Amino acid sequence: MANVRYPITKIDPRIPQRPMAVVHRRASALRYLAFAVALIGLTTGTAPIAKAADGESSDWQVWGSTGYLGNAGHLKDSVREAEDRSTWSTTQEIFLTGDIRYGALGKFAFDLSQVVGNVETGVRDDFRSAATELYLDPPLFDSPNLSLRIGRQRLKWGVMEFFHPIDTLEKQPDPFRARQVIEGLDAAKVAYISSPSLSGAFLAIRDHDADATRFALRLDSLVDDFDVSAGLIGYYQQETEAREDAPGLVADREMEYALFFETAGFVDELGIFGEAQLSSSRNMAFAFTDEAGNATVLSDPDFSNTPVFRGAIALQYERFQAPTFKIRGEYFYNSGGFDSDESRAFRSAYQQYKPFYLYPRFGEFGWYSRHYAAFDLSNIKLADHLKFGSKLAAALDSGATAFSADLTYSFDNNNGQIFFQYAHFDSFRDSDRFPGETDFLQSDHVLTLYLVWNFSPTSSRR
Repeated sequence: MANVRYPITKIDPRIPQRPMAVVHRRASALRYLAFAVALIGLTTGTAPIAKAADGESSDWQVWGSTGYLGNAGHLKDSVREAEDRSTWSTTQEIFLTGDIRYGALGKFAFDLSQVVGNVETGVRDDFRSAATELYLDPPLFDSPNLSLRIGRQRLKWGVMEFFHPIDTLEKQPDPFRARQVIEGLDAAKVAYISSPSLSGAFLAIRDHDADATRFALRLDSLVDDFDVSAGLIGYYQQETEAREDAPGLVADREMEYALFFETAGFVDELGIFGEAQLSSSRNMAFAFTDEAGNATVLSDPDFSNTPVFRGAIALQYERFQAPTFKIRGEYFYNSGGFDSDESRAFRSAYQQYKPFYLYPRFGEFGWYSRHYAAFDLSNIKLADHLKFGSKLAAALDSGATAFSADLTYSFDNNNGQIFFQYAHFDSFRDSDRFPGETDFLQSDHVLTLYLVWNFSPTSSRR
């Protein structure tokens, strides 16, 4: 899962190092106002919005969903003993989402949630709000083949379900989570359609760092019934100053870049998918501090600055007649993963010192080992509206594994869904010899209940 979101960083020994405090963000008054307006708009009568005066359908389209998410995680014995915790850690969430569009001029999508529970980081009662998408498509060009989009937007690049070598600009989806909030990128995108089989897009992306810019160039084509895409992702640091979100961390290089390729198509009923990315560095940075807050262990430039190749391939077969099912297998290679010695040293530092800066964070499959495999069996119909599915992903080097089994009941017309999942995280190798992603997780068994109801005041169809 390569990512060019930040440049490689290192510790400046001249700046005193202290662990970063956790800041609880308060929702602004504007966000609460947006929540109230959206809630009123979604719950009022449909006639003024859905129909125009002459009986024609209006340009307004509104969708939404509301629901409940409950998680219960069984804490590992080592975690309970070290922190004097109870056996189970629980989280409950009530959420409301909305998707509002006016013709082809733009889109506003939001996610509001209230999280309550005894979670792994302590007792929490948080209100969260996010504008996941907010963009305009101004009709500035006479040519219908040329378009401009400005604002927060989703890209959804890549064709993989488990591992995402090229989907590196946005937060990557987790196939083992029932619900995930992913905010789009604040960007300007210019797209051009040359022909039905050839198109391209250029993006200039606002970065979290004030003095940094990201950009991407992508070309899409159709070759013998296969979708083929290629492009370039870049990160430019204008000034090598201290990072605002991590005091003491300074940029080590001004430029990061990555070349990517993806393809997807079918041969008869067999789906073939592939992704690959060649990036200029491992793009991993980490530092640990002692009790006094002094930096003691940090990423080595020789380790971080190594060019990395990440690639994945998947095969899929889906049957639509009874008995229905879908089966998919993925393999992922990451040349930037830890070898055995690096992995042991990293885990030793994690256990001995306080984490000061970790990028990427622990628990993200695809970072720490070099060989991965995953298997998905889904869409198995057990009864009307009731389906079964199961997933398995493993880091073949470290032995870290994630397994899930789920039941899904869907209501008529896709109006709602009841989802229940059991997930287990473990390792089939000695974690002291080669720790992997799941070695850093606090829970080894997780139960999830997810209830969602979809609605549209404007009777819009997606």
